[in-house]
Amino acid sequence: MGEGKLCGKCNENEATCVCSECGIDLCDVCKQEVSMDATHPAARIKGYSKPGALTAGTVTKIVCTPCLAEVDVFD
Repeated sequence: MGEGKLCGKCNENEATCVCSECGIDLCDVCKQEVSMDATHPAARIKGYSKPGALTAGTVTKIVCTPCLAEVDVFD
């Protein structure tokens, strides 16, 4: 039986995503999602912005708990 990667934080559950800050594998229980407004032009080019010329898009970062305190929300 093939096993997937284990979560790097709890070492119990299967990892489903990666922390965008430190790169550790995370499970659904250990991941933290941070949503923020993206006002830079690249947000509109990459396709994750709301429709409208003057409205800000929303960017979601997935981070682990230790990186949550250090995440830069003004990226």
